[in-house]
Amino acid sequence: GVFGSIVGQRITYWRGGNITLRVDPGSPDTSGIFVRMNARGSMDQMPPVATELKDPTGLDLVRQWIAALPKN
Repeated sequence: GVFGSIVGQRITYWRGGNITLRVDPGSPDTSGIFVRMNARGSMDQMPPVATELKDPTGLDLVRQWIAALPKN
C-alpha cells in the first residue's frame, strides 16, 4: 500500500523507556502505539495534546488487534 505498515517498524523517537517498535506483533504492552495511548501527562501521550482522559473502548480494540497479530 501507499502508507505501508506500522507493524514491526522501529520507533524513531521515544522518551518513555525501552519500547522499540511501533507495533510489536502479539504484544500490546511492548507496542509504542498502545503504550502511548495509555500515557497521560507527558509528551509521550497520544494524542500529544488536548486530551486528559484515556479512551477505554479504543484501548481495548487496539489491544485486541495487536494481540491477534502473529509473532514474526
